[in-house]
Amino acid sequence: MSHYLKKSASTFIIRIIGTVIAFLFNVMLARLLGAEGTGIYVLSGTIISISTIVSRLGLDNTILRFVSPEFESSNWAKIKAIHNKVIFITLSLSSLVTITIFISAEFVAHIIFKDINLEIPLKLMSLSIIPLSLLNLYSEFIKAYKKPETATIIQGFSIPCLGLILLYILASKYGLIGAALASFLTSLIIMLISIIIWNKLSNLNDNTKTETSVSTAQLLNSCLPLLMVAILNVVIDFSDTVMIASLIGSAQVGLYSVALNITRISSILLSSINSVVAPQFSSLWARGEKEDLNILAKSITKKMGIAALFFLLIIIIIPDQILALFGAEFLFAKNTMFILALGQFIALATGPVAYLLMMTGNEKFHRNNVFLCAILNIGLNFMLIPKFGIEGAAIATTVALTIKNILAVYFVRTKLGIKVLI
Repeated sequence: MSHYLKKSASTFIIRIIGTVIAFLFNVMLARLLGAEGTGIYVLSGTIISISTIVSRLGLDNTILRFVSPEFESSNWAKIKAIHNKVIFITLSLSSLVTITIFISAEFVAHIIFKDINLEIPLKLMSLSIIPLSLLNLYSEFIKAYKKPETATIIQGFSIPCLGLILLYILASKYGLIGAALASFLTSLIIMLISIIIWNKLSNLNDNTKTETSVSTAQLLNSCLPLLMVAILNVVIDFSDTVMIASLIGSAQVGLYSVALNITRISSILLSSINSVVAPQFSSLWARGEKEDLNILAKSITKKMGIAALFFLLIIIIIPDQILALFGAEFLFAKNTMFILALGQFIALATGPVAYLLMMTGNEKFHRNNVFLCAILNIGLNFMLIPKFGIEGAAIATTVALTIKNILAVYFVRTKLGIKVLI
């Protein structure tokens, strides 16, 4: 177990560096584009995030579940079969989604959000759907290969680092259009890097015989519930952004997105640990080593709870100093930041329960749980945003996130017998 926690520590360090760079990216974005331009960029990015998740069909988590045990037995033929099938499906679907978003960008900008400035950035950023989909899948293959640090460098370091450089070069000269172009070029370059890394790590080649027994139905039975989970998580994470844009304008999206990005810094702990332990959860469960799984999950939850408290205290103690980095106009998001920080604290303090559910074959409960909370989040946003603005959106997100994690903890404890909390 200590071996995996050491890996998690190194992954966490990489994430910290990447998060600092991502923070600088958000500061530069806000400084260069202001609240309104930042809001349009974030809204475009939200649409692309949803499109990318649809394109992946939930196959990223399915890769971890099915490929991790095959690496342990060096079953390269089956890995190649899974790889070929997953990439073909994703490439086909992401191409279709890209065309759809590009063609409909004018309608989305002019009719749905009534903001003509959204059209061109959305078209440019739609070109990122294919490379983002593929680089995320290749990162999951690399994680399944037990190389979480490498995958973290790809996702958590390289993307914000290159993005920051290109943002400075292009947005300084071309504004919002330059920022959108920087987003596309970043995803394309990092996708090519991830493919090169995977080809060097894996033993797959043209002479590797493919395993014909890989069942498409089995993959879909696992990934489709996870696709719904991924989409619903985006609903929980970003429905507030979309609804703020629709109800009170893009400038308010800019304010809200800054508060949201600040509070999500703490989530690097969860994502870095999950990238290491998710394959181990799958392997331990498959071998029936439930006690070791219980010990590992509880140990991780304890460490995450301590770190979550630390992050929360920083935001409570120096909120004005943090927000002032983005510009004076973003100080209006202080109360919103407090509320969102509380939600992130609860998400961390309840441990890696989502991955415990997904890696133990309980995708359907996880899907139903997230669906319930997504509906709750949308309903609360409709009620609270018109009355309380971005603070109402923050309340809706925090309530939904809290209920989702509490229900997951209860299921993991009662149905799997794993006590993540003391």
